[in-house]
Amino acid sequence: MDRTYITDLAHFLTKEGAIAPTSGPAKRLAHYLTSVVVQVTAPIAGKTVSTMVQCQGRHNRKQCAGEIASSIDIRTGEIIWQCLVCRDSGRICNWQGSLWDCRTDMQSQ
Repeated sequence: MDRTYITDLAHFLTKEGAIAPTSGPAKRLAHYLTSVVVQVTAPIAGKTVSTMVQCQGRHNRKQCAGEIASSIDIRTGEIIWQCLVCRDSGRICNWQGSLWDCRTDMQSQ
């Protein structure tokens, strides 16, 4: 079953910008999503890339072996991602200017 995650990254961060959840599933999800942000902001924005982030999806009690493909939607500024194997997908907003935003041209914020 395909799952879609709509995420506001700010909901996972402290006022200082660090990951807020200290343990459990929320912390694992925060680390997963910030890994996607790092990987998609390092290459040229606007292109779909293989992020080398392993999918965290579990289907039929088995870990998905897929990788995440992602890009930045130039209209909305959101990061769009999808697993190439299980088709789990999502959108991440409010990632710009976070500790995981690796773009060198910070003027586009």
